[in-house]
Amino acid sequence: MIELLKQTPPYNSMDMMNLYSYARRICKKPLSNKEFQKINADINIMKKNSEEYELNKPCFKNIKSEIKF
Repeated sequence: MIELLKQTPPYNSMDMMNLYSYARRICKKPLSNKEFQKINADINIMKKNSEEYELNKPCFKNIKSEIKF
């Protein structure tokens, strides 16, 4: 359902969280507060981990190497 809505013009500009919630309401399975909190917690963890990775990502310097046969 979400994949179909992503391709439909009025819905393709919606935020993913709103689109997911809307799709759940269409299927008559509304998003509960507990599920909403879990999703937000997961989003925050992913943002935190990506920020930590950007700070600590490996830096490759230009290393000259030579292979002799």
